[in-house]
Amino acid sequence: LGNAYYSAGAYDKAVRASGKAFAIKADEPWIMSTLALAKLFTGDTAGANPVFEALLAADASGQEIGRAAAELQAALEKNPKLAGAAEVLQKLTGGK
Repeated sequence: LGNAYYSAGAYDKAVRASGKAFAIKADEPWIMSTLALAKLFTGDTAGANPVFEALLAADASGQEIGRAAAELQAALEKNPKLAGAAEVLQKLTGGK
């Protein structure tokens, strides 16, 4: 449900739904990436950062890290001043 809200741009609802999923299954990278991105896009940089850190530790395949990086890159192209996005993108991509 969190992914559906996120895809629709309903980031507040995505935070709530993904937050509930994260409380149940905190080791799922796809839940972490959706929750972290939605938090960042609602302006909750402080809340997003620890979830992005958890994603970096949990996503052994790198699939969700790559998805999050692509989403952040696209968001920064639309809004270069998106709070916290450039810093998180740098962490996710290893500064590349």
